[in-house]
Amino acid sequence: MTKEEYKEKKNELLKEYENNLRNLDKLYVQEQLNVKIGDIVTDNTGKGRVEKISYYKGLSDYPQYVCHCVVLNKDNSERKKGETERKIFQSNIKEINGVKVNNN
Repeated sequence: MTKEEYKEKKNELLKEYENNLRNLDKLYVQEQLNVKIGDIVTDNTGKGRVEKISYYKGLSDYPQYVCHCVVLNKDNSERKKGETERKIFQSNIKEINGVKVNNN
């Protein structure tokens, strides 16, 4: 095996590893997912209606889902001025559709 063949094989293995790890992260997040599109989620800042769900792998050992939301007023109407869209991370969710949750 030449150095070039070694590098090529190593890169293939690294890509396969990263792909497998990404799939594991997505599977973990799917199993943790307790919200769906249209749900109203509340965190310590306010509340929003879920428009899209993605996943995030930050400094934590575990990935989490992220709710991309339309910001709502206290009466659940859409906010017209100021911040109208925001992200709410799984670890910050306090309520889903008015029901308290524990995200520990």
